[in-house]
Order: sequence, then C-alpha cells, then structure tokens
Amino acid sequence: MDIEVQERKFLEQVLLDGLCSIEVVEKAARSGYAEDPSQPLFVTLVGKGFLDAQAAWHILRRLIGLERRPDHQSDTQVHADQLTRAFDSLDRAVQQAPAEEEGYWNRARARFQDKRYQETIRDCTVLVKIASDKAAAYNLKGRAHARLRSFEEAICEHEDAVVSNPDVAQYHFDLGCCYHAHGNLEGARASYGRAIERGEGYSEALFHRAVVHCAGSDLEAATQDWQSALLAETGRSQVEIDLNELFSS
Repeated sequence: MDIEVQERKFLEQVLLDGLCSIEVVEKAARSGYAEDPSQPLFVTLVGKGFLDAQAAWHILRRLIGLERRPDHQSDTQVHADQLTRAFDSLDRAVQQAPAEEEGYWNRARARFQDKRYQETIRDCTVLVKIASDKAAAYNLKGRAHARLRSFEEAICEHEDAVVSNPDVAQYHFDLGCCYHAHGNLEGARASYGRAIERGEGYSEALFHRAVVHCAGSDLEAATQDWQSALLAETGRSQVEIDLNELFSS
C-alpha cells in the first residue's frame, strides 16, 4: 500500500468537503502536524481537533469504496444478465424440491448478489428452519436487512448467528458493522474485538475498531489498530471495508 498516495487522496477529500481550511490541509500535506511519524494522518487531524472522527470515517469509507469498485461496467452487465437468466432455473429447483436447502441457498445468494434483499430475506426465513448451517442463514438474512438499513432487524439476525456459531469471525464482524452503523460504538468495539480474536490478521475488523477508538478519543489504541491492519495487508493493495454501503451518506 502506498501510504503517501492514500493520505494525499484523504487530504484532497477533506478540502473538497470543506472540513478543514486550506492552511490546515497544506500544513498536513507537509507533515507539519506529525509529531509522531508512525501516527496515521486521520488520527493526527482528529486528535488535534481539526477534524471530526465521524467525518474522517466517512471520507475513508468513500475512498476505500471507490478503490473497491473498479469500473468494469461490461463485466458487471454480463454478470447481471447471467443472474437474470438463472433465476427461472433457481425457482424451478426450489419448486421441485421444496424441502431441500440447496435450492434455497442458491437462490438466496443469487438474490443477494442481485440486490434483491427482500426476496433474500424470504429465502433465509425458510433456511433458518431447514438449513444444517443455521448460523450462515441468520447471517445472510442479517446482511440483507442491513442493506435495507433495517439495522435493528439486522442486529437481531447477526446476534442469532453468533449464538448459533460463535467461532466464525465474519459473523462477529458483520454484527459489529451493524452496531457501528446504528451508533452503538461499544457494541461495535466488542464485536470487532471478537472478530479479531477468531480471525488472525482480520484487517477489516482492525480498521473498523481503529475508527471506533478514534471516535472515543483513544488515539493510541486507534493508531495501534491501524498499524496492525496495515501489517496484515502486506499481500493486498488496499484495506477493504466490508459492508461499506451501510455508511453511505
């Protein structure tokens, strides 16, 4: 990861959003506020009171969202066409074997991919009754509710998922994201922590928890999590944020 490039993009967005004066941005660009070179720029600006923690988070989310969505419009269209053609066969599979979970799983995942979240929820309602892996069904149902910004319902489903199978880091992370989006920072911090414990090098959870620490003015903890996230990302070009759509403005 090219940290200088990322921080330059961050400063450009701060200026475009009118969150800091041009003087502050120019001084930050020259590392004029960097008393500790190891401290990430967003932590420094928040710590000195130039930038609100939540505003910093929204900028980071947008930047990462842009980097996670390269423009492959033709590939996306082909994929959408394939999904559309597949739905008839998926429906037939469920109709032919209504007591079998495989058909429901295939259709629920396809519907989720195609952003048909209400239909995903209906399939998952069946799956939590018949599936051998009920935790996965609860979690997918929670993710669909989250995409609809129904966070209370999403939290209930994700909580059922972690009760059903507490060993899966992703379930704790998804629950943490919903707590975070719903404004429960303590719940988010705890869930991200459990995801980190269960998933070695779980950089997304480390990054999210850094933002929670920053919002709570624990800048030392925020810096530690940020640095740990970057160390875990040595094989990838950018820290990813799952469920970043939850935080879209």
